[in-house]
Amino acid sequence: MKKIQRGIIMVLTMILVLLSGHEIMAEDVDYVYEDLNVKVEINDKREYHVTETMVVDFENEMHGIIRNIPLKSDTEKVRIKNIDVSGMPFSVSEEHENAVVRIGDPDVTVSGIHEITLEYTLTHYQDYDHEYDYVYVNVLGTDYDTEIKHFHAEVIFPFADELINYKVTSGTRGSTWNNYVNEMMADDRLMIEADDTLPAKVGVTVQMRFTEGVFSSAPSYPYPYVLENSDCQIEIDKNQDLHVTQTIDYQTENRYLGISIPFISAGWDASAYRIDDFEAVGDAEVRVSGDAFRLQPEKEEGRVVVSYIIHPYYLLDQDISFVLNDPDEDTQIKHFSLTLTMPSIPELNVYLQRYDADTNTDRYQITQADNTIMLETTQPIEAAEIFKLTLPINAADYQRDSGFYPRLAAGLGGLLVTIVCALRFLVYRKKSLTIPVNFYPPKGMNSAEAGYVIDLKLSDSDVTSLIFNWADRGYLKIHFIDREYSFEKIKNADSSMADYEQRLFNAMFRYSSDGFVSHAMLRAFYFDLRDAKKSIERKYTRDKSLTLKSADVMRKLFINLSLLPLLIFLLLNNYEIYRDSFNLVILCVMLVPMLLAANRMLTMYFRQKEGRNNKVYLGFGFLMGLLLIYICILITEVSLSLELLISLFSCMALLIIASGIHKNSEYRNELLVPLLGFKEFIKAAEKDRLEMLLEEDPEYYYHVLPYAQVLHVSKIWINKFKDLTVPPPTWYVGEEAWSAKDFDFIVHDIEKEIELVSKARAHSSFDSSDDSGYSGGDGGFSSGGSSGGGSGGGGSRGW
Repeated sequence: MKKIQRGIIMVLTMILVLLSGHEIMAEDVDYVYEDLNVKVEINDKREYHVTETMVVDFENEMHGIIRNIPLKSDTEKVRIKNIDVSGMPFSVSEEHENAVVRIGDPDVTVSGIHEITLEYTLTHYQDYDHEYDYVYVNVLGTDYDTEIKHFHAEVIFPFADELINYKVTSGTRGSTWNNYVNEMMADDRLMIEADDTLPAKVGVTVQMRFTEGVFSSAPSYPYPYVLENSDCQIEIDKNQDLHVTQTIDYQTENRYLGISIPFISAGWDASAYRIDDFEAVGDAEVRVSGDAFRLQPEKEEGRVVVSYIIHPYYLLDQDISFVLNDPDEDTQIKHFSLTLTMPSIPELNVYLQRYDADTNTDRYQITQADNTIMLETTQPIEAAEIFKLTLPINAADYQRDSGFYPRLAAGLGGLLVTIVCALRFLVYRKKSLTIPVNFYPPKGMNSAEAGYVIDLKLSDSDVTSLIFNWADRGYLKIHFIDREYSFEKIKNADSSMADYEQRLFNAMFRYSSDGFVSHAMLRAFYFDLRDAKKSIERKYTRDKSLTLKSADVMRKLFINLSLLPLLIFLLLNNYEIYRDSFNLVILCVMLVPMLLAANRMLTMYFRQKEGRNNKVYLGFGFLMGLLLIYICILITEVSLSLELLISLFSCMALLIIASGIHKNSEYRNELLVPLLGFKEFIKAAEKDRLEMLLEEDPEYYYHVLPYAQVLHVSKIWINKFKDLTVPPPTWYVGEEAWSAKDFDFIVHDIEKEIELVSKARAHSSFDSSDDSGYSGGDGGFSSGGSSGGGSGGGGSRGW
């Protein structure tokens, strides 16, 4: 997200820059510099007396020009005095750290060529460098909005013998090259000349380096406040928490001036750590502001002691940096000391410099004792200097346990598993039934109902078993000729059938031709089959419910809560790391819908569906569910831990164990006793017993066949009679004698015809289910110098 936001901001910024650049190019400034001659005279007080002689051609009626002279360079603050203009009236004001010289009369307009002379003096304090003295001046600023047809500059300086080197840059602001002017050094002066017209926004900057002491007469900078001493003690413990105590002795003449002290972690990614237990005592009011704390002095001299703990959210395994001062603060640290204690002492990299200059190691000293490093400065740290240190981290020195909240989450997950185990194996454990052998199908229960009672689910095969049941009861005949079968209606449905049976029977022959229904016509039978299934399921509700309602509720509840252990772990682990309640709410809002979707996909996989296509879709849904879980773990940046594994195991255990929570109603137990006794007889019947039953009823084999089909023992039943003589069924008409192979063929072909329709429906949606779940400057040499970075310069514009 952050990368996307940065990209959008960059694109918008580029568009704005291009548009603003287009407007500048298109702007008609109505005046041009025919000639500009700049003379800069520098004295030993580091004062630059500037004389700008300009010949301006006002191409249209205008009041004059406005010169903006910056009062701050890239390296230091500047003061201006003795501003004077000849050739036109002028006024002076200060705006946004610029001296604004408005040349011209607001009541009078001018045109044509005019010569104007502007004089002013820029005063500087002594620079901060203890080895060299510097000059850093813009002889032409980078904010002139018109071209200069001829440009000449001259810099006159004292102590020519003390000059070490110099550099001239020209171009738009920030340029480190010289592409527009030529320079020549002669004794105590540097002369600069442009061969061609200088475009708008092109400046010229001069940098000079002298031996130390050339500008010793310059005044020292009066800091608004000084840190007489800054002592920082850091202890890094085994958990990689940084315990910091900073003692600051300040001196100020302005008690209303705030003093900003950076946290040592100011350079870190703010989202990677937090500050805990911040305390401050002493002679100032202290408040935290972003990555720093601000002191509001209570007296002119005082001491403040600040302590806090830096807690990285995750163990750091790379180099870390400590910020020891704020280079943007207009102050001086006269003495700084650091004591660093950690499990093992690495080699420190100290950075004490201005911009890209080399660190002067003579300005500090380092000592070491056991696991403690002590650093102490030997010279003051000036404004604009960067003071920080970098140290490598040995990851083997640090280790954290998971914390209280992840362990609590794992414990809650285990508790949920314990509860669901108790429900399944104790509260709703299966009741032991006494099953007597039963030789005949249960009375008052057709084969489809028997299939539903035995499995607690109703398949298409269970309902189509009624076709053989009806044939056995004399309602239809089955014709099987040339491997093609059809059904002939013998008599109408009557009251001996259940209401849904009558509707289904009549619907089957609604598609008949001359009383015959071909197997292909059964495809249209699917929707009637579906309605019959719903009717059978409705029959076994309320007082005839097959299961205990409370068990069904518990099963659905815990299936729906199967991913709750993971959600609890992710949330509590996040809180353990960040301790942010609001962030916890946001994370919860984000994770809950994803885990709900994952739960939906996983629970659908555990439902038994018919048809290969459905299995493909369910397998894909299962993988997508796992992917969503993985994405949730990635979002929360959870690392592998025992608590995470326990939570994942708890989720799997809840889903699997809760799926098995069932409790038969007493009504179902009553139905199961004869049904299971009958099934057991089919599996264990002996030849002698079967021969006796066939003698009693030659059609006995066919009475049992549809029940054997729904009890999933049809092959066993058929094999029992392979050595027995069974008369052909009275409801069968065929070219050849009836055989078990014919039964298998018809059964499987009917299922295939019905599946052709159900497959088409599976392409568009999954069927619903009860268990579906819930849906001072150094002259610029240290930075290499650039056009527009020095003192003075600025720009002009017409008015």
